[in-house]
Amino acid sequence: MADEQFLIFGGMEKENAPECENSAESGKDLGLAKMPPVSVAPDSGAMSPAGEKERIDAESENAGDRGDDGVSSETGLNAEEVVSGKKSDSPGWRFEGSLRGKRVFVIDAYGLIYQVFHALPPMFGQGGEMVNAVFGFVRDLFLILEHQKPDLLFCAFDLHAPTFRSKMFSEYKATREKMPEELIGQIPRVREILEELRVPVLSLEGFEADDILATAAQRTTELGGECVLVTSDKDSRQLISEQVSIFSLRRNIYLDRAFLESDWGILPEQVVDYQALVGDSSDNVPGIALIGPKMAKELLARFGTLEEILKPENLELFFGPKPTKKKENLLNGRETALLCQALVRLDRNVPIDIDWECGDTSRFDFHAVRPLFEQYGFRTLLQKAELLGRLSDAESDSSQWFFGSGTQNQKEKELVELPSVFEDSVQSRAELPFFEGRFELKEGKFPSDEQILILPPALFKEETFLKKSVVSEIRGAGQMDLFGVFSEDEESCGIGEEQGGVGEFLKRNRAKLESSEIIKIGFDIKRLENRLRQLGAVLRGPRFDVMLAAYIFQPDGSHGSLKELVEAFPEAFMAKEVMEAVREAEAEIAREKKDWESQFAGSEKGKRGKKEKEPVWLEAVDFENVQRLFLRELFVILTEKLRKEHLDSVCFGLEFPLTEVLAEMERWGIYVRKERLREISEQFRNRIEKLRDELYALIGLGEETSKGETELNLNSPKQLQKVLFETLNLPVLHRTKTGPSTDAQTLEELAAQHPFPAKLLEYRQMMKLQSTYVEALPKLIGEDGRIHTSFNQAVTATGRLSSSDPNLQNIPVRTAEGKMIRSAFVPEKPDWMFVSADYSQIELRVLAHYCGDRNLQEAFQNGEDIHTRVAGQIYGVPLEQVTSSMRRVAKTVNFGIIYGQSAFGLAAQLKIPHDEARTFIQTYFTQFPSIELLLDAILDYALVHGSISTLFGRRRLIQGIRKTRKGQLNQAERTAVNTVIQGSAADLIKLAMLRVSERLRRE
Repeated sequence: MADEQFLIFGGMEKENAPECENSAESGKDLGLAKMPPVSVAPDSGAMSPAGEKERIDAESENAGDRGDDGVSSETGLNAEEVVSGKKSDSPGWRFEGSLRGKRVFVIDAYGLIYQVFHALPPMFGQGGEMVNAVFGFVRDLFLILEHQKPDLLFCAFDLHAPTFRSKMFSEYKATREKMPEELIGQIPRVREILEELRVPVLSLEGFEADDILATAAQRTTELGGECVLVTSDKDSRQLISEQVSIFSLRRNIYLDRAFLESDWGILPEQVVDYQALVGDSSDNVPGIALIGPKMAKELLARFGTLEEILKPENLELFFGPKPTKKKENLLNGRETALLCQALVRLDRNVPIDIDWECGDTSRFDFHAVRPLFEQYGFRTLLQKAELLGRLSDAESDSSQWFFGSGTQNQKEKELVELPSVFEDSVQSRAELPFFEGRFELKEGKFPSDEQILILPPALFKEETFLKKSVVSEIRGAGQMDLFGVFSEDEESCGIGEEQGGVGEFLKRNRAKLESSEIIKIGFDIKRLENRLRQLGAVLRGPRFDVMLAAYIFQPDGSHGSLKELVEAFPEAFMAKEVMEAVREAEAEIAREKKDWESQFAGSEKGKRGKKEKEPVWLEAVDFENVQRLFLRELFVILTEKLRKEHLDSVCFGLEFPLTEVLAEMERWGIYVRKERLREISEQFRNRIEKLRDELYALIGLGEETSKGETELNLNSPKQLQKVLFETLNLPVLHRTKTGPSTDAQTLEELAAQHPFPAKLLEYRQMMKLQSTYVEALPKLIGEDGRIHTSFNQAVTATGRLSSSDPNLQNIPVRTAEGKMIRSAFVPEKPDWMFVSADYSQIELRVLAHYCGDRNLQEAFQNGEDIHTRVAGQIYGVPLEQVTSSMRRVAKTVNFGIIYGQSAFGLAAQLKIPHDEARTFIQTYFTQFPSIELLLDAILDYALVHGSISTLFGRRRLIQGIRKTRKGQLNQAERTAVNTVIQGSAADLIKLAMLRVSERLRRE
């Protein structure tokens, strides 16, 4: 029944959802439930709502789960409401024959499901069912709803049944692999979630989801709306128009007419003919042999359409009189080309009815998915659903404001009455040092070329554009990675000295580099500054680091490379001047490649050049110009964004000037005694061997085991499972996907029952210290005897610095072994010394500042031990009677508060009963009520504003805060508290680093 359709409305009960008669049969192997047939209107083949209502009414007379009023006891919906998919009194937009001003999103569901299934690692629900594709699909759906804010949204599904294309060409999609068994069972779970959310699903037997997308796009434009197709299928590019675009989830960009022209070099009207010539291996569309993208583009540019191309006289004109294989294939392949044209052309007139009101996103029910999300263990998605539910609730009731039952004015009044924990941030921003590089765009005008100096990473051999063809990682179709990592091979890449290069740049711009007036713009300026130092140049004056600016603006985003900034700020890359430079670079590549190949074609040098390294013709390509223009656009965009969000002070007052301090620290490095590390390595090796012997003895193995005669790998979880739970017969406390857990937490819990787990923990710790530090650090010592670590400003979302290559922050400080390792770090000369400048308990000081508790503040002001003071108040004893055990509890609670620790977590850490831990926390908040008020204020602020700020105005977006919070804080709530406390502490330390550095230079 190829003319029958089904249209599932999310939120219907499964037994009542209208469904195609044949779709249920074809869905058996996908695990879909058998659906009843629908009533079909004789004139169009479409489902008749009236007919469906009659069927439901008839069934309700005999249904055991319905009352006399015909209302389902499970859903509370009457028959008419089930047909519409919505409660009749549900507020929302009403379709009145026009979609003008509406953005309609249509998702290629199977395409997205396949994509996330292969991209995500295996994930399992509480019942052991595979759910990675379910998670990925819903995650992306929520991202679209949250960030793209569609007015209407639909999901298009393929059916597991032949389409009209299969009848046209029996080998269509014949090469596709069968759906993996692990994915088959996940399809009905996705469908079930969509039903609960009330997201409408479109599908029709005999047609593909691409045809549904095409039809939805066609009807949307006819009704005056804008249609956005969420798909990675290149067939859909033929649908691009003024009102239809394609949204790329992975690149977070919209593919429009201009994008297509720059990417494929053709118009949307030519996509069908282009694919007919080139073919599509994923769908087994053959195309014309030897006709690739380049040739197809040239032919279409010359003749416009496939029909014109295939005319013999035009082929003669294009290829000349001399016979060629390509010309012959086109002459003989007319029927094949026209068949391919028909296969790839999407049907824009699929006979389906679309209920536009059902697609209204404000009607989606985000609260209904809680049971399913809990069943599958989707904790983060549950938080996201709660946020979207609040958004939806607010949109569906204009009298109810975003976060509660009061009006907006009432809510604003409540906010004013909250503790003013963030009032200080304005004053703190004002107290930041006036950095000489702070500046503003005057009336949106960009500074003149005389006022700026752009430092393209390619120039300094840090990041360059090197591979083979055009813009792959950025625009998805070609092969060239415009922002690829630099190769150290001087002959193979970049702009060498003979083409100008960095030597010529320094000669021309040394005065600008050292000027206190010129703005230096670059990516990761700290790294570039150290590179300049190596070349004998000094970077002074104002600077603008686009990496740090992007990090401040989007601390949870990706900004570790120029490529990631292209994805984060596509508007900068798609700017006219940048795209012109890209096209010039591409043309230059083509010319240089052609010249190189003609010069060395067939020679041994040419063959070696191709085989051994990147083609030398890339040396002459001016990739530097593309980066320069892209950085310029980023500078304009980010400066304005930072100014509007009041984030410019954090950049210009903290992060930008700190690059100079950190660059100097990296250049200096820290001296390490290599011979001391060798001594420690020998001691650790002896200790590890002794621990291994003791472990073998505990499980009844002799000395021959340690000598390798009996194989037992203490680093193998499989073998340890056998030893712990079979040989020693210890209880299984936790399980993983591969069997009983042998992680550190499990071993700690088992340590009280047998000495083997405790000894194994010690063995693991010694092995980690030996491999991570004692053996690794000597290899990282430079010729100057120092280790030069990298300090990272744009890694942690709270603003804290991190260290890498190697990570010197993670060397243990309290254990005897950690102190041994640290003893290898010494002043280089006998009369030198280390100077330690640090804050004592800085995070607790920040907590005391924010909450205003007089007892805490007095303790710090008087130099008292804060943990002893808190212990005295919790236990109600004088300070002199506080024991070490009491202090330990108080210390744990103090820091646990900052990290949002629950009574369960405190009990586990202190190894005390849960009730006792809960009593400690309750007593703590009784003694320090202002701290509890502070936490509530932070969370209420984040709930209302969707973000949180540090003392100096560093901002972080927060989603998932609950309106009613009881017991343990969720991840979003812990993040909000951490950002305020830890982020403010990080800002204070950075400010202190600037001031100490300034004083050291001055004195």
